[in-house]
Amino acid sequence: MYMEYLLYFISLNKNEKTKQLLLIIIFLLIISAIAGLAEFLKYKYKGKTKNKTFQKFLEKI
Repeated sequence: MYMEYLLYFISLNKNEKTKQLLLIIIFLLIISAIAGLAEFLKYKYKGKTKNKTFQKFLEKI
């Protein structure tokens, strides 16, 4: 799958390559922001709540 996308990417012109790279960077930034938010919530609420189910959920993250 990656090889097919790489071949597709190589065949694009300069403007389309720029658009594709911008989309990939935006996607990675969004994923990083979601992961950072999850880690922040885990750090903030770990040990402060008495809800056992929520504690188990935080441990799994």
